Amino acid sequence: MTDRLTKYIMKPQITDKQGFTLIELLVAITMFGVVATIVYSSLNAILSRTNAIARASDSFEMAKNCMERMTFDLTGIYVEPFPLYSPPGFSGPDDPYRFLAKIDLAGGNRFSTLRFTSTEHLGLSGFADSRLAEIRYYVTASDDPDQGYLLRRADTAFPYDIDQNAQLSDNDPIMCTNIVALEFTFYDAEEKTEEDWDSDSDFYKNTTPVAVGIHLELASGNNTRSFYTRVPLPVFRMAKKEGK
Repeated sequence: MTDRLTKYIMKPQITDKQGFTLIELLVAITMFGVVATIVYSSLNAILSRTNAIARASDSFEMAKNCMERMTFDLTGIYVEPFPLYSPPGFSGPDDPYRFLAKIDLAGGNRFSTLRFTSTEHLGLSGFADSRLAEIRYYVTASDDPDQGYLLRRADTAFPYDIDQNAQLSDNDPIMCTNIVALEFTFYDAEEKTEEDWDSDSDFYKNTTPVAVGIHLELASGNNTRSFYTRVPLPVFRMAKKEGK
């Protein structure tokens, strides 16, 4: 009796369950799909956020460099005061150090343009060499949809010809891409503001502003980023006193 029981216990038992059932496989596949979807969604969100942060960082760095360049140029402005300055006559030549700002159209949108003389001329080395130069900032439309509107900086060393209608050039360096807005605000000695300025005009009494506000707005992905600064000008021309 004992031997027969021992043989029964030691003998491999055969059961009906030799693998996974179809339902178990479907459940396993479904669970794997759910987990894979969660992992993919999380990874995609991280990558999207990383790309957005990288784009925002690039946009911020580009705008920062552009604002710094405009600030350097404006703080190096050259203006002739009275009595050195002689207002141009009706048909006389324009002042070579004229301060001129107006609103122009680019691609159907309004942008500020600015022209002045500065000691911040950038030579071939890329460094300022203290020579007087005509500096112009203006916006053009790009043929590349990824770049949108472009902010360009023209830099012409003295001597140069004054032409307020000077042709734009694709050779002028691009300071910023994806421009949404470029607005200059000009402050006079009484803190009154203007959106344009012509130092050779009788309207402005041949004066120049005492400070310039800059508003730059760039597209960054689906958002926009705005940057503001105000630059006090180290030199400016006040209105000529009566009798002098």
